[in-house]
Amino acid sequence: MTEVGSFSTNEPRSAEFYHNYLFIADTNSLLVFNTSNPESPRLVTTYREFSEPGRVYGLSISEDLLYIASGPGWIYVLNISNPEKPEKLYQLNYLSNANDVSFNGRYMYVADTNTGLLIFDMTIRRQPELTGMFYVLKSNISGSLQGWGGESVAVSGGYAFLRGSQRKGFYIIDVSDPANPKEVFHSIGKEIYDIAVSGNNVYLARADGTAQFDVLDISNPYNPEITGSFFIFETARRSAIAVHPSGDYIYAASGNTWHIFKIKDTTPPRVIIERPDEGEIFTNQVINVSGDAFDRSGIREVLVNGKFAGTESWNQIIELVNGTNQINITVYDNNGNSISEIIEVVYRPPITTPAKPAEIIPAETGLKQNGYALNLVFYGFLAIIAIIGIWIYMKKRRGKSIIS
Repeated sequence: MTEVGSFSTNEPRSAEFYHNYLFIADTNSLLVFNTSNPESPRLVTTYREFSEPGRVYGLSISEDLLYIASGPGWIYVLNISNPEKPEKLYQLNYLSNANDVSFNGRYMYVADTNTGLLIFDMTIRRQPELTGMFYVLKSNISGSLQGWGGESVAVSGGYAFLRGSQRKGFYIIDVSDPANPKEVFHSIGKEIYDIAVSGNNVYLARADGTAQFDVLDISNPYNPEITGSFFIFETARRSAIAVHPSGDYIYAASGNTWHIFKIKDTTPPRVIIERPDEGEIFTNQVINVSGDAFDRSGIREVLVNGKFAGTESWNQIIELVNGTNQINITVYDNNGNSISEIIEVVYRPPITTPAKPAEIIPAETGLKQNGYALNLVFYGFLAIIAIIGIWIYMKKRRGKSIIS
């Protein structure tokens, strides 16, 4: 990662992105930054129109609604359809303190001071219905308030990621059944102040001295692995973290300073070859090669046998040679990563049947046929002479019979 920028706020505790805007819970204020240029965010709104006690601790966004955990004020709900002009809609109240909040589907998850984690069904948005609870250790059960508090929470898929107060550690909780949340992982270590999720990575913002940020691979939630860490060498009592929607930037707060880091993209793009199929046999010499390509950074170009074929949707016409042909498809993304795929097809020219030559009658055969014809004429002539002779003979006899 490379640090590409920084800016300061008062006392950041949490942050969430909404399109190209960054919302920061700054303890007593809601700050809104325009991040169209991710390396140079611009403050566009400072919002303080909250009823007492007016705390701004944790944030979560669902559609165009911003939910703010406000300690004893519990939850504020703002309309952020116009991010530069947030509008307070209403306030949700409950018997305890809300330190952080996270939305997932129709459920709201609250890191609660006296229990740990509260889960609410938000089918009716203004009337949350308590569905489930997860206790951070039950050793201090007292009346209806049970367990140590939850300080930070994030939810993704069927899992909640919770930091317990009083150094009670980090929990991964299976919430696929919101009425019966179950712990699947727990660890104790340096205090966690904020949690962000991006894909299979969970980012943990730690502090109490030097700000430390861990990247946790949660492909297996029962056995997560730390795949990376980075430090900001400043004295910090708190820290916070947010991942830019592009996935290319991390915003990490150490104390009152936000540091912007650009993440080096080493992930190659994806390519789908729609046609032809591997090993396909053609009798046409000219074929069309086509498909699609994908990458978070966008596709710069697709080459088919070295020729430009397009970007996200691509195609190229090529001419085959007799036999087996290799087709090389290479895709480049906008961050310089590439991937190549090679497929083989076969060209077999169609078999043509030669035309039947004209029949030539040999000279000898012709002579034989001519001889037959002459013989036929000769014998026909003899038959005529014989018939004439018989006729004359018969005529003479008839004459003699008359004279006698």
